[in-house]
Amino acid sequence: MPLPLLHIHLFGNLRLVYGAKALPFNALPKTLPLFAYLLLNRGPIPRDALAFTFWPDVDESEARANLRRHLYDLRRVLPESAEEWVTREGQTLRWNTDAPYWLDVEAFERYCPEPARMDEALSLYTGDLLPEVYEDWLDFDRQRLRTLYFSTAGHLIATHRAAGHFETAITIAEQALRQDPWREDLLGDLILSRYLSGDRPGALQAYQAFKKRLGEELNIQPMPETTKLYETVMRGEPVAGYETVPPEMPLPARGRATPGDRRPLPPGAVPVPLKPILGREKEIAAILDLIGQQKAVTRLLTLTGTAGTGKTRLALEIATRLVQERAEVFPDGVFFIPLASLTRADLVLPTIATALGVKLSDSTGLVQALVNDLRYKQVLLVLDNLEHLMEAVAQLGELLNAAAGLRVMATSQAALRLYGEREYPVRPLGLPEVGKLPDVEALGAYPSVALFVETARAANPHFALNSDNGEDVARICAQLDGLPLAIELAAARTRILSPAGLLDQLATRLDILTNRSRDVPERHRTLRSAVEWSYNLMAEEEKKVFARLAIFPGGFSSDAVGEVLMTPETAHLALDLLELLAEKNIIQPDLAKAEDQPRFFMLATLQNYARERLLLDPELPALYRGRAGYYARLADQAENGLLGAEQSRWLAWIEVEENNLRETLDWAFRPEREEDEMELGMRLVSNALARYWKMRGRLDEGQSWFRRAREQSSRLSRNWQKKLAQHTAAFCVWQGDYDAARKYYEEEYALALMEGDDKARANFLQGLGLVAGHLSDYSLAEKYFVEAIALERVLSNGETSYNLTVALNNLGIVYRHLGNYVQAIQIQQEVLAYRREQADYLGQASALSNIATLEGLQAQYEIALQHFQESLKIRQELGDHLGVVICLGGMASMFYHREHFEQAVSLYSITRKLRQQFNYQSSIETRFEEMHDLDLSRRRLGEAAYATAWEVGARLSLESAMAYALSLT
Repeated sequence: MPLPLLHIHLFGNLRLVYGAKALPFNALPKTLPLFAYLLLNRGPIPRDALAFTFWPDVDESEARANLRRHLYDLRRVLPESAEEWVTREGQTLRWNTDAPYWLDVEAFERYCPEPARMDEALSLYTGDLLPEVYEDWLDFDRQRLRTLYFSTAGHLIATHRAAGHFETAITIAEQALRQDPWREDLLGDLILSRYLSGDRPGALQAYQAFKKRLGEELNIQPMPETTKLYETVMRGEPVAGYETVPPEMPLPARGRATPGDRRPLPPGAVPVPLKPILGREKEIAAILDLIGQQKAVTRLLTLTGTAGTGKTRLALEIATRLVQERAEVFPDGVFFIPLASLTRADLVLPTIATALGVKLSDSTGLVQALVNDLRYKQVLLVLDNLEHLMEAVAQLGELLNAAAGLRVMATSQAALRLYGEREYPVRPLGLPEVGKLPDVEALGAYPSVALFVETARAANPHFALNSDNGEDVARICAQLDGLPLAIELAAARTRILSPAGLLDQLATRLDILTNRSRDVPERHRTLRSAVEWSYNLMAEEEKKVFARLAIFPGGFSSDAVGEVLMTPETAHLALDLLELLAEKNIIQPDLAKAEDQPRFFMLATLQNYARERLLLDPELPALYRGRAGYYARLADQAENGLLGAEQSRWLAWIEVEENNLRETLDWAFRPEREEDEMELGMRLVSNALARYWKMRGRLDEGQSWFRRAREQSSRLSRNWQKKLAQHTAAFCVWQGDYDAARKYYEEEYALALMEGDDKARANFLQGLGLVAGHLSDYSLAEKYFVEAIALERVLSNGETSYNLTVALNNLGIVYRHLGNYVQAIQIQQEVLAYRREQADYLGQASALSNIATLEGLQAQYEIALQHFQESLKIRQELGDHLGVVICLGGMASMFYHREHFEQAVSLYSITRKLRQQFNYQSSIETRFEEMHDLDLSRRRLGEAAYATAWEVGARLSLESAMAYALSLT
């Protein structure tokens, strides 16, 4: 017996019918909006996104608890069914489209494009979408469906009128006018249909009644075209062209219209806005028309305006809507790339490359790499905060010229001045006219006032706009010129100040600052007034810390602030001070990056102002040195941490602090630095960053910093010169520059021998062994590694050490190439046991993949696959991208030897793609083996099957490649 359908009616007020019986919906106030959101977005929705959409003004834990409570309430009010109405998929929720239900909105959207069912579609629209629900996010759907209804009605009226079905056309027009009596286009349809049907008096009467209502209620006249039609009817003249049916009606787009129309969103990275945008619908519509059409002429759109106008928030909203509603326009992704934390223009392309997953390189080479990646793609890059990085603009022009499917939307205080650029000025929010204020309800509808009220309520839940404070709020918004940032800063003070008190202080400071600031650029005056006013409300210690926070462009932890910016006596007050600044909206909590301690960041505009103040600080040189010392000390801890059980934590620390570490290296490797200051930078490189760059596949970035250091290396101690040469040579090996690597190793080995530095000798012998091995000279490699192992055993007094196991691991690889499998696997088992004892997960992954390769060569395929996949899981968790490439290549060889040629070809395809992305070169013999395997696989599979298998790998991203490899059996 089939299950009864749950009939859900969202047009007009909510109605539920189950088994021919009406169901009540007695629920918590937010349960109905939640129910509607799930129904209108019938796909996976992150739980966190739901929580913050409905409860943006509470903390994360409370928002999640509210979501759980309302989901329980929703399940309570819906009828019991064999199918769950709402299903969970990991950290997402979705309305179960396989459950027995019927939804009027879904049917309406499905029927509207079908001429035979348009009448049925119109009958479903019994009123606006859930008029009893007041949620900002619902307004878009409500208006979209309303527009679709009237478009369908107009199309159907014209179709019936052209066919001579005048009575039907009249009926539809009258029904549509009952939904909106002010639609003059529908009035025109009604007048024309009545006239053509022979009811000339009825046509005239319809116009006269409408004109009277307009005059009485709105004091305006009908539009000229409506009046012209009326006059034609009055004279009894024919109406030309009425019989023409309008062209096919464009339907408003939506990401997931029906279950049958669902498709995955394109790739990309767009953060989910936590709060709705206010007062920007006209701008959004205009910008979507410029950049969001499939055949749009505009390929470079720059949102310009003074600091604080909300360019970033507007760009984020556009990106979000493109992903959700117009995914077909950019099938290869929309990427939101914040640039505010960058301090050098030459980091713009590497940042874009990182977001796109393209290998990092020097700027010249990277342009071509990006062009190669983007040439045949339809991609939108949203580059946020570009005004301080104008030196990079010319390279963006090169990308746009070479990649026809690329579009760029940038935010900047000034236009980029590139050929073909379309500038879109972002104006301040709309303001009420202070001398002619409307009533409180109408006043609250102005976007600037609405933003003030929303922000004030976040700071003070008891705040309400009323007749007593309405004028003061309007004056505050007007004095701040409608700038969103300035309004938010001001409204945050309602925690302690009334609007009247706030207005008094703001008015005084604006007068003074305007008089003092006539020499600054025009675009800075208004925001500077707001920021300086907020700055002057701080206590002296807060001001000092605020300015000094600019030393951390990538955000900051309370520990960093305490150690670098404060004295030992006051360091324990760091968190209290940061909380005070956060309460004043000067800094923001960075919940996504906070782990064991609170972390914060500063908005770009405020950071620019803080940087100006920082440059006036007489202790600035000491602050820079203190920052370098702080990060060097942590890098010293990371050196051992990256070799043991805390690898994940230290890798995460480097990733979070990356922009601050880059800024510190830039300071440390400048020509004017002293030797001890350069050594602080070398501690960062040698103890932490070199390993991180290698794991993440950022070989070119590492080499660029090594070059900076070598330019000043004459002022480094011999110990650091040797370490710098060792890192440089190792990166040369991984990039296939064997001559340069051997030169570094041989020169430094000779110096270490003269100096009697056995530790350095052992390191350089290992390096020479690596070069020989990559060049397939395995006898020479064996000689170097055996000599290095002997030195390492002496240095470690016969104990097993990390460096010893590295040499043993490499010797095992050499024995494998020499065909000595028994000895090779014994060595690798010894290395694996030590790495497990030390909880060195990365080392375990390396040993496991080496053992797996040996097992595959001995036809032990099942156990080899287990070890490869175990290794791959570790590398995936740690983010060892270069190790993943090595592992995938080993697996490809194993599947080839198993004669599973499709899998082998797909794995080789993704391996080659990733090697190119990371600018990584495997050994010469490995490359020859790959070419041999692929050549034979092509012959065994045939051209068509080979091409299909190759394309499978070529389409995979790094993450999907790992998932694919882990799924193989």
